[in-house]
Amino acid sequence: MEADLQVDFRVAHSWPSDYVDAGTDATVSWEWPTFKFTNNTDYPVAIHAWYGDCWVTVEIFGRLLPNGEKIKFFGEPELLIDEEPTEIEYVADPTLPVGEKVKERSAHNHKLAKAYKVRYDADGNELKRSEMLTEYRMIKAKYRIGTLAPDGTTFYMDPKTGEVSPPAGYVDPQSTTAAPPPDTTAAPETTEAPQETSQEAAPEA
Repeated sequence: MEADLQVDFRVAHSWPSDYVDAGTDATVSWEWPTFKFTNNTDYPVAIHAWYGDCWVTVEIFGRLLPNGEKIKFFGEPELLIDEEPTEIEYVADPTLPVGEKVKERSAHNHKLAKAYKVRYDADGNELKRSEMLTEYRMIKAKYRIGTLAPDGTTFYMDPKTGEVSPPAGYVDPQSTTAAPPPDTTAAPETTEAPQETSQEAAPEA
């Protein structure tokens, strides 16, 4: 941008990088996403890139802009949109114990950033200004929730809340106790039926 080369194709990162102004980044990776530009000057350019101390540095060498002009490319500090996710993504994981929660991805806000490409003359006077908008999509936090019971049963997970529940009719083997068998060694208690007695009057003498 500051060399005033023609940008043909650019893809922003999934969320703003912390080493450049929001809205001024471009993603380069194997095959995709990519960044393309054209040397629209009348002279060749050379690209010099190297890695060191955890930094990748790229320099573009070519003819200076005419008449001592310079270009600055920078992002506006205030975002036009900065919206937090209102939902969380839950994924059932049958390899984790029931209820175990593992964070797989952090949440990132939906953002809209504005950047400026400003051309100045040799005395620092602004000659031309153009704006560029960059949108960063909202990314929900993602958690894996364990659904594997100790006995190998797979529990159900509510994708909206991440709550885990057993399947219908499930009985936890650890919470059930069999009734003890009856004791057959003791003699049963018996009760004799009361005998009927007669209380007839004695004969008169």
